[in-house]
Parts: sequence; C-alpha cells; structure tokens
Amino acid sequence: MGLKEEFEEHAEKVKKLTASPSNEDLLILYGLYKQATVGPVTTSRPGMFSMKERAKWDAWKAVEGKSTDEAMSDYITKEEFEEHAEKVKKLTASPSNEDLLILYGLYKQATVGPVTTSRPGMFSMKERAKWDAWKAVEGKSTDEAMSDYITKVKQLLEAEASSASA
Repeated sequence: MGLKEEFEEHAEKVKKLTASPSNEDLLILYGLYKQATVGPVTTSRPGMFSMKERAKWDAWKAVEGKSTDEAMSDYITKEEFEEHAEKVKKLTASPSNEDLLILYGLYKQATVGPVTTSRPGMFSMKERAKWDAWKAVEGKSTDEAMSDYITKVKQLLEAEASSASA
C-alpha cells in the first residue's frame, strides 16, 4: 500500500475513533490533513470573532513548511498514537510498573515535549518515578516518542493475547 492510500485509510479511521481526541489533537490532525491534501495555506487568517476557524487556520499554518509526504506521514503517526493511547486503556491485565513508567514517559514526551519541571522530592516517590521516566526519554523527538509508544503498546497487546491463548 502506498503512502497516499495509507493516509486515506487513517483519515477514515480518525472519523471512527471511539474516544474523541482533545481539541488540541484534533487541530494538529486538521492542520496535517490540510497540508497533505491542499498544501500551504491559501487564505487569509480569519478574524478574531471566528475563533474556531482561526484555530483551524493557525493549526494549518503551523505545519505549512511540511511536504505533502511529510504531512501524510505525520498524520498517520499521530492517528496511530491516538488509537494506541485508547487501546492501552483496554488491556485486561494491568501492565507492570516498569511498563507503565515507560508508557508514561513516552506519552509525556510525545504530547508535552521535554520535562519542564524540577524533579519531585524524595518523599514523592510515585511522582519522582514518573518524572524520571519522562526525563529518560527527553532526547526523543515527538515522532520518535509516538512511534516508541505505539511499539510498546503493541508489545503489551501481543503479550496479553499470547497469555490469553496459552
């Protein structure tokens, strides 16, 4: 399957997501979709009273430098990330603490970026472990973190499926 066909398949999947992504995620997907299908922004920025249209225009403008192929590829990765963020919630067995921390760190890196807070104190052990997991993947780009998150969720789903069939 070519990139364009895969992109179109994922565009259809977005319409059928069981849990609606956040407005921010929808705007990212919108901007990438427009860049992939139309190219650079061709209209002027909507006025301040058209807040929804203005937010959509801004999301499209934010990815204006991407090629069609880059926008399609980024759209596919973002859709898969959203899909797997939902799938992980449906695991019947809770992942190990180690796996949960890996998922947490990758999710935060993919959605927020590098750590922006100071390390929690030694009496906040849970928060400190989560911070450490996030800090451990700080050098990854958003796309790398999304891709690694998807891979980890797939591993957990496969492990669950194989233990269920055993």
